[in-house]
Parts: sequence; structure tokens; C-alpha cells
Amino acid sequence: MAIAGFQIRRLTLVGRGVPNAEVQFNEGLNVVSGPSDTGKTFIIQCIDYMLGGKDVPESIPEAAQYETVRLALNVSKGDDEIVLERSIRGGDFKLVSPGKADQQLSAKHSAGGKDSVSQYLLGLSALAEKKVRKNKQGATREVSFRDLARLILVDEETIISKTSPILTGQYTTGTAESAVFRLLLTGVDDINARIVGQQLGKELGGTIVVDNKGGAGGNLGAVEAKRSAPDGYTMFYATSAVVLAPSLYAKPGFDPYADYTPISLTATIPLLLVVNPTVPAKTVNELVALAKAKPNELNYGSSGAGALLHLGGALFAKEAGIQATHVAYKGSAPAVADLLAGTTQFMFLAINEAMPHVKGGALRALAITSDKRSPLVPDVPTIREATGKTTMDMGAWQGLMLPKGAPDDVVSKISAALKKALADKALQDRLAAQGSIVLGGTAKDYSDYMKLEGDRWAKVIKDTGAKLD
Repeated sequence: MAIAGFQIRRLTLVGRGVPNAEVQFNEGLNVVSGPSDTGKTFIIQCIDYMLGGKDVPESIPEAAQYETVRLALNVSKGDDEIVLERSIRGGDFKLVSPGKADQQLSAKHSAGGKDSVSQYLLGLSALAEKKVRKNKQGATREVSFRDLARLILVDEETIISKTSPILTGQYTTGTAESAVFRLLLTGVDDINARIVGQQLGKELGGTIVVDNKGGAGGNLGAVEAKRSAPDGYTMFYATSAVVLAPSLYAKPGFDPYADYTPISLTATIPLLLVVNPTVPAKTVNELVALAKAKPNELNYGSSGAGALLHLGGALFAKEAGIQATHVAYKGSAPAVADLLAGTTQFMFLAINEAMPHVKGGALRALAITSDKRSPLVPDVPTIREATGKTTMDMGAWQGLMLPKGAPDDVVSKISAALKKALADKALQDRLAAQGSIVLGGTAKDYSDYMKLEGDRWAKVIKDTGAKLD
């Protein structure tokens, strides 16, 4: 099958001292050759990030083995290839080999008043003609390059046909074997969602496509989930941010307690309290003593005002009785960069983001915010152990919800499938490798936990003045 006149033939990761990893497809977009089972998860994850326009997270250690990704396409029923390439660490795709096909199609689209095909590809925009389909509600959506890439890479055994629900917009059609489900996120790091989604899709007998909708502090994704049809084919992978929104925003656009049907908590990601190695503090008590001796001289960074990393730092300062200056960044990456450079002195950071720097000695971990020590850093005490207080346990928790109004049989089916997915040993191992803790539980457990967390952080937001509008 060709999309907008193209066939995707090969996706290749170019190795750095290791063999290249390549996935090849035939005309039906069936995988005809690909990586071994042991390498499949990484390659799918890695290429998916890059085709989605994102850097591969440093928390994926295998990423250091590869330098670039190449994408080879050709025109339907033709042999002339178009090859694009980009660094594994960032940047746009660049045209390595345009070929005669691209020249011909570029001329065709220019004549029609549209951008060239290569510009669509290089800009990670919609493929060629921006095909638009209507779904059952009459809304439209683009079949973008990212949609196609995600579908191809969900599983080696997946067969994408011209009648695939994601291409036609008919999410509620198809057999159990071909059903496609959409998993909405709110712009957060989506490693855990992809791990859970992959196994959940298997339990449901279909394919789950992760759709990460960032913007407005995650509110855009939550609003889209709220407005989606309650048919079970759109699921919402919610995070702790959903209960922060009502306290941070005057009009977040959704009510986390009334607009969704909770299924179950999935996992939580503990935070590490980390410091720059130049800070003369090797324990939490030493950091507190230093901060008290130098009020407002220590800076702590976060991924943004009102984010969990900000509120965690503010809660720590309040409970420890210290005065420290908060520095808000646009995302955790620049916050970590300044911490590594010594511009800021400490911060709370998700364990999966912190571990590469802690292992390499670039950051020092003083405590973890879970109630038990992590196997990834067994020598690092819990915040309870370090301070004697239980009020600073926290984590970036996650859970699965459906739009309000989903039928009982749909809720039951998805709930049972998620329970089986979270009990899978391979899934648990993959989450544990990220430092995450599997939660699970009932829908009531989830609802009660959300309310407790919402009340808890509402007080912190009020006390710190972190309200955003």
C-alpha cells in the first residue's frame, strides 16, 4: 500500500560501532524483515521518538549505540528511492538522496499550489497531499507522517491495510484482530504509556496508538479526551497533572473528577532529590543545614511553574523550613542542563531522567520520594528515612481513564484487560527498569487517590502562590 503516492520501504538506525538495525516493509506495509525480539522494543521505541520529532531520552541506554536514523521511501510501483536522515539526538530530517521521483512530485505539487513532497517530509508534516478523512461524528483529521510511523512500528506483526480504522477515522470498526485504539497523553514523557499500551493492546486483541497532545500544561490533551466518543476506542492515560490543573488554572477546560470514567492506576514514577556534586551536602540534613546557613542563596530548578517538580521542591522547602529560590524552565531538559552546569544547586527529578546522570557521577542523589528504596539506587534513602517525615512522599503517578459515559461492558472489558496487562511479568520488568512502581487497583481506589492528591497539592499551590491564571 502507498500513502499519498509513497511506499515506506526501510527504517534504519545507523550504528556507532555496532551493526545497523533495520526494519523492511513490503507493499502491504507488512514487516518482511526486522530486529530480533530482544532488540525489537528498543528499535520501535527509538524510531518512534525520532519520527515524532523528539530526541531519544537518555533514559534509553541503548540509544548511545546509534548515531542517525534513515528513512527510505519510493513512489508507488517505482524503484526510485527518496532517502531522509536525521541525528538520533535531535534536528530535522535532511534529504540525503532526493531521486527523480521527488523532483517529479515536487513539480506536480508546486503546479497545484502546494508545498513539495520533500518539504512535507522534512518538516514532519502530513505526507504529500495531506489526506483528510471523515469519521462517524463528521470531524476531520490528517493522516500525518507521525500517525503512519506509529502504526507501522507498534508491532512487527501488525498489518496496516487501506481499511485500517486509523486511516479511515472509523475507530469503532474492524474485527478484534484489527481494532485500533487511541491512547491520549498530555505531552508528558510517554515511555511508560507505550509500555503499558503495548501490552494492553495485546490483551484487547488490537493495536494501541499513542497520541501525545501537549500544550497548556497538558490541558489540551485532557480536553480532547473529555470530548472524545465514550466508545472505548479512545482512552486517556492521565497523570498527576490532571489534579493540579483545577488549582493552577481558573478555567482548565475539564473536571478530573466528573468528566472521565476511571479504570485503574497504572504506575508511579518516584522523584530523586539530586544536587550538583559541587554542593557540599551528601545527605538531606546537610543540604537543609546549608540552605539555612545561606537563606535564598540556593536555587532549585523545575520543568515549569506549577509542575510537579516545582511543587515538590516548594513542599520540601516548606517542610524543611528553608528558603530557596525557584527557577522555572520550559521543560526538564534545560532545568537539568543548568543543574549540571551548577547554575542551580538542587532539584527534584523523575528517577528515569535522573539515573543516567547519577550513574555517571554528574549528579548526586540524596533521597527518593517513594516509601521504599529503589533497586536502581539501593544506597539512596527514602525521604522518610532522611527527614523522619511522611509528608514528602510523592511521585508522578499515572492511570487509565475513559471519557465519561462509556458503557458498562466496555469499562469492564478494558478494566479486565488492564489488570492482566499490569500483571504481566515482562511489563513489570520493563517499568521497573525505568524506576517505576506498578500500582493497579480498582476504579474506586483510583478515584479516592485522585481526590486525596488533588486536596494535598491544592494546599501547596495556595501556600506557594503557584497559581498560573
